[in-house]
Amino acid sequence: MRILLLLSRPIKMKPRTMAWLLFAIFAQIEAPLASSETGLEGAVSPAQSSSASSSGGTCVASSPASFRACADQANLGAVSVIQIAALIGCSAADSCNVSLKNISGPLTIAGTGGTGFVRHSGYGDSLIEVLNSQNIKLESFSIDDTKNKLGRPDKSQGYTRGNKSCDGRRRRCQAAIFFSKSNNVIINDLTINNSKKIAIGLKAVHNVTVSNSRIYSAFAFGIWSVEGSNQYFADNQFKNIRSNAIIFSIATAHIKNNYFDHNHYTPAFNVCGKNSNEPCPGGQLLVLADSSNIKIEENTFTRQLMKGDLIGQGIEFDYSATHKNPIVNVSIRKNRFIKNKATAAFINKLVPKGAIRQIEFANNQVFSNQSGGYGDIALPKSSIKNNCFKQKCPGIR
Repeated sequence: MRILLLLSRPIKMKPRTMAWLLFAIFAQIEAPLASSETGLEGAVSPAQSSSASSSGGTCVASSPASFRACADQANLGAVSVIQIAALIGCSAADSCNVSLKNISGPLTIAGTGGTGFVRHSGYGDSLIEVLNSQNIKLESFSIDDTKNKLGRPDKSQGYTRGNKSCDGRRRRCQAAIFFSKSNNVIINDLTINNSKKIAIGLKAVHNVTVSNSRIYSAFAFGIWSVEGSNQYFADNQFKNIRSNAIIFSIATAHIKNNYFDHNHYTPAFNVCGKNSNEPCPGGQLLVLADSSNIKIEENTFTRQLMKGDLIGQGIEFDYSATHKNPIVNVSIRKNRFIKNKATAAFINKLVPKGAIRQIEFANNQVFSNQSGGYGDIALPKSSIKNNCFKQKCPGIR
């Protein structure tokens, strides 16, 4: 899996050097390795059962071993529901990480109040990896990757080095949840804390809903999605994420009624400036080239407060060495951009003229931000219509 880096300041370097640098950065997050190769550290509660039970197509998991056994049964098509029945601690001796492949579904992995996973290591693999599958639902459980010390960020390439913070084998950290080449995915009512790289990674995934979920304190991104289509992100909370809360390059997306709070609070990647080693501020929501038919409405963007003289963005538009086609048909309506040290919306200076087409920024509230009024909207003037620059705006909640 390749990661897309968004640069929100112009980089002074030759084009060939720039392309090489972007390629080097994009290559840093790779497809997760098989879960059988995972090494974990920590202890498992002795109260957790080590066996899996299944009945009527349901497999009950209350320990790492039983969760792995349930995943094995799902890969065989023997169960349609995996029920998470405990708060499962994951250790070096007892990994929770699973890989689900070629499942036609429906398959539901669901918990109840207070159930989920606490990982103390093993971040070099995804907790749940889903490949070449369809009709998958994840619902009502938590993932906490714990607040132990992260790997040292590489100042030139912007990723976490794969040291003991991942799995002790110098592998790079992976997404807590990762889907690839899959269809009809629902992720609802999850809480994902302290992901060491990405909370939810989506590559070539179509017909996706992520709703009513809470993504907090991810080291890099909240949701990362490329090469997919028909994705709906609604009623989620994104808070204290080091870089972009959502970053995507997809066809047809609807981002509605999400709460973006204090994300991209620091310039997570240091590849800007004359020597390509200066910080790069960016947006809480990042739209990459190759995106089309995008609706962004009724969201709140607040408390993006970078240190020093750096200015971030609520919504950022950019392109990369691998994603260069225009961004087409973007509607930004009835959002709230309040109490930020940031512009409401911004087109990166590296984006070629005409690379963003048919964009509308209308009926939004923009108040108490960096410079006030239209100075907070760095978009073509023809796209800016009927916005409110007051503390209270009719029709915007």
